[in-house]
Amino acid sequence: MNRWDTALACSILLVTAALWTVSPVSADEAILNGPNGSTSVNLSLDATYVVAGAVGSVEFSVRDGEIVCVDSSCSDGLCQHMGPLKPGRPIVCAPNGVIARFDRPGGGLDAVSR
Repeated sequence: MNRWDTALACSILLVTAALWTVSPVSADEAILNGPNGSTSVNLSLDATYVVAGAVGSVEFSVRDGEIVCVDSSCSDGLCQHMGPLKPGRPIVCAPNGVIARFDRPGGGLDAVSR
């Protein structure tokens, strides 16, 4: 590595560290997306939500400010083992087409592919 490679690597690390400290999502509201639409969930209120999916239903539980998948009618049940929702790590039940995610401020796309 020459000095320019080192400078580039350090710059990338500094930018990544700066962006890591800025939270682009709200931690007190989540969105549940399913084939039939979306539901906004207030994480400060303990509740249970059932989302109709493509092959059955997916049940989410809100407790102590966290949302987790507690039951799913899909065959593999991987969504039940994903743990609580975290920024940048949605809960996905692919067979049912159901996703729990944090909403981005201002909505819209976060990337465009051509």
